[in-house]
Amino acid sequence: MLLIGMGSCLFAQNSTIKGVVKDKVSELELIGASIKVLNLEPFQGTVSDAQGKFVLLGIAPGRYTLEV
Repeated sequence: MLLIGMGSCLFAQNSTIKGVVKDKVSELELIGASIKVLNLEPFQGTVSDAQGKFVLLGIAPGRYTLEV
């Protein structure tokens, strides 16, 4: 799988992580893929939509590892 994403700052305290989940071989968008932020309490996660897109809101600024 290939995860394409980027973070953008909304305010000084919260950020958004958004991106698209694609199959590594076919490069087709993956519908319903589970995305979670590792080592973050409380747990933060979401599921990709019909276009493979996902959004995680209210994340504190920083560097994170995502698992698909």
